Amino acid sequence: MGTFEELRKRSKHLAERISIFTGVDEKLVMNIIMYAKALAPRDNHEVIDQLVFTAQMSSRFGLSSRFLINLTFESMKIKGTNYMHMEDYVKMICIFISKKSVLQVDFAFDVYDMNRADQLQTKDIHTLLMHPSVSADERFYWLVWGGFATDLAAELNRKIMLNQLQVKFKSEDVSTDA
Repeated sequence: MGTFEELRKRSKHLAERISIFTGVDEKLVMNIIMYAKALAPRDNHEVIDQLVFTAQMSSRFGLSSRFLINLTFESMKIKGTNYMHMEDYVKMICIFISKKSVLQVDFAFDVYDMNRADQLQTKDIHTLLMHPSVSADERFYWLVWGGFATDLAAELNRKIMLNQLQVKFKSEDVSTDA
């Protein structure tokens, strides 16, 4: 386990890393770490079990679809167990509250890539949206959010293309002034 000072240093280091990664204030991350540690089993303070995860997603975060909650847990759990690392739980919560939409989009794509092919397929989206436990409101939310993700991807592609055109014009020394 370690001394109190060692545990405090590990928590501070974890809070710093997650804060840098997500852009969430370090003090808030530290509070989330303390909250997550309170959820951990007595014998292992580094994990969160599936039952606690499911209960917290429903009661604290208002997610009502067990299908979506289980899908999220399955994408982050330790293989062959019903546990996930406490660090992953904290990182997930920080991604939820982060203002970095790219992190949120990446997280959603990781969760909803059901066959772990590193890409979402039409079948994955259909399964997600048409599952009987997904309410019409949640379906609408994910369709709108999916549209946002598509718009974000289109905007990124547009910027890449513009950048490539600018590089091409500069290399050819062509004037764009009319």
